[in-house]
Amino acid sequence: MSAVQQRGSLTQIELAGVTGLSPATISNIVKELSAAGVLATAQSVRNGRRALQVTLARNLGLVAGVRFGVRSMSVALADASMRVLAEQRMPLAADHRADAGVRRTALLVTEMIESVGASPDELLAVGVGVPVPVDPASGEVVTLGMMRGWDGVDVAALFQAELGVPVTVDNEATLAAIAEYRYGAGQGHDSVAYVRVSHGVGAGLVIGGHAVRGRAGVAGEIGHVSVDENGPVCRCGNRGCLEMLVGASSLLGMLPAGTGHLTLADLVARATNGDPGCRRVVYDAGRHLGVALANLCNIVDPAIVVVGGQLVEVGDLLLDPLRTSLGQRVVATSRGPVDVVPSELGGSAGVRGALAVALDSARSAGALGVVGS
Repeated sequence: MSAVQQRGSLTQIELAGVTGLSPATISNIVKELSAAGVLATAQSVRNGRRALQVTLARNLGLVAGVRFGVRSMSVALADASMRVLAEQRMPLAADHRADAGVRRTALLVTEMIESVGASPDELLAVGVGVPVPVDPASGEVVTLGMMRGWDGVDVAALFQAELGVPVTVDNEATLAAIAEYRYGAGQGHDSVAYVRVSHGVGAGLVIGGHAVRGRAGVAGEIGHVSVDENGPVCRCGNRGCLEMLVGASSLLGMLPAGTGHLTLADLVARATNGDPGCRRVVYDAGRHLGVALANLCNIVDPAIVVVGGQLVEVGDLLLDPLRTSLGQRVVATSRGPVDVVPSELGGSAGVRGALAVALDSARSAGALGVVGS
């Protein structure tokens, strides 16, 4: 059961290989659990041969994952085996209000449930990520001015009013860290630091298999670590925050006059294609990130650092100066410098993490019955 739950979909032959059980034993177990409504089977073809595909039965329920960004939102629907059934991404207006965003997202979740031939009562739980600190106990946005229209909002309560199911709310970088730890570049490591570099800068920490959120959900807010005490005032109210050096608006503002109105995607494309100004901006961003991450590594000593977000699409143009800068500043040990790797889940990391915590919530509530066994 756990093999299907973790991998989503396997043939009976693959199940035998993963579990070490004989094909005959696997066949009997699959028949019993299919009859009980726990597993679903379907004919498929693997390597030119017919095979029986095994998944968790959808009647065990669905979970939804939502990731709000500054400029867009992503929504995914998955079954109890974390198999994504539907996914959509939509733009958001600047300074959109929380109530309007939640209402729009709830309608989208309902439409997606219908699109896969399911009914609303199959939805068991929802996970939501937002790009600001969230109180780990209440699910409320705890900061002021960092995301206009969301100050002090009880995001979980808004979603529960719309969808009527348990809702777990967290910082989206923390959710991305959970996803990379479980399914992505952080697999096999007991501690993972994830940093997202896009329109803003955020980080999430998983230590000893547990996400670190802190007293008020502010753990991992690396974008608001002060790197220049006399620097410009940040949206958080402090001076010289890392985000003021490597956030999208700051990076684009460093480009020479006459470059035109560019987006972060334009910067990434031009740097990749050899534009010297854009490459220099990316290089400096990597160097600044390395300084901030060195401080983080000297405090929590993670096994691996995973870098995600739109800016990491330039690859080693960003990661090489980041690694060099970090390596010069971390405490030297016989183990060598910490590995710094790009995200394996890319832009889906946050929403995958939201799905994961939604599934955790459904399991803890007993909504999945024997699936967790």
